[in-house]
Amino acid sequence: GRTDLPRVAKEVANAIPRRGLVVIISDLLGVDQLLEGLRVLRQRGHDVALFHVLHDDELDFEFSGATRFEGLETEEFLNCNPRALRDGYLEALEEFLTKTKRACGRLSIDYMQVRTSEPLDAVLAKFLASRQMLPNLKR
Repeated sequence: GRTDLPRVAKEVANAIPRRGLVVIISDLLGVDQLLEGLRVLRQRGHDVALFHVLHDDELDFEFSGATRFEGLETEEFLNCNPRALRDGYLEALEEFLTKTKRACGRLSIDYMQVRTSEPLDAVLAKFLASRQMLPNLKR
């Protein structure tokens, strides 16, 4: 289901009295609302990292034959030949990812794209090492 991210971000900002690191892990459905919530955290002086979780199928779109796509958050569905949609889908995805990365950059938010096939602990360790918070871990 959907989360009221601006409200949650304000609650987090109020609950953390001192500046800190806030890590958000999301599929970015409702990205505009999410960015508004993250803006609140940045305004309060927190460092913010956004881990954008995507399934390999979303990124690679390697479907073949007649396929039924069903919405996870709605009851909508689409029956189609995915090969006919692949190029347009991947182009639209790239535009969305570029727009999201730019928005994060404008807000000074660290953006990391994460595949669901990647172990979360490895992703977090890589992120922390890149920020030199785990100095003994090689990148």
